[in-house]
Amino acid sequence: AAFDDASCDRSDTVSFGDGTVTMESSSNEVSLLLSHGTFENDVVLTIEMLSRDTFGTGYQGGLALFFTTADTDFADPTLHVNTNAYNSFDQYVVGTLKDKVHATIDHTWMTLHSKDLSGTSVAQNGGDSYKNTGGFLRLERRNGSIFASHSPNGSSFQPVGSAVELPDGLKSVKLRIGIRVSNNWNSSYKMTFRPTIEE
Repeated sequence: AAFDDASCDRSDTVSFGDGTVTMESSSNEVSLLLSHGTFENDVVLTIEMLSRDTFGTGYQGGLALFFTTADTDFADPTLHVNTNAYNSFDQYVVGTLKDKVHATIDHTWMTLHSKDLSGTSVAQNGGDSYKNTGGFLRLERRNGSIFASHSPNGSSFQPVGSAVELPDGLKSVKLRIGIRVSNNWNSSYKMTFRPTIEE
């Protein structure tokens, strides 16, 4: 399994199955897991969404894949900020791909945030006309740049924006891998997915 109790820190709202992760809350909490291990040079995190419950009639809890530097502490409050302060998380990590879905709209919105050559966090948007209740998200560092993509079926991936070249100090530095869900102004969420990590 890419993540289990031996390989990562996790919040109480995270549980593990046979190679799967479930994040679930009904009280506006952020779910977070962060790898113990670190990854140098090229690394790919892929998420296959297996199920995603719908709550209410508005936007649903949003999933984010992210890379952060090896010295990042799980207890760092910036990793745990909720929707209203999400921008501070986006700007803090090395790179993050997050999705947003709505209860009644067949569309998934995607945003990639990544540090660029100047060290500034830049945002690019993407998405497509399907709801990510069974699709795939992918975040990777390759040849010193951050790439993000998504797929409704796992066979054909579409880029989210374009590759972002990292500053020299982040091109091959050791990274910890994380996944989080924030509530997007919805008090409840529940999703189960299968993460894989490739080097």
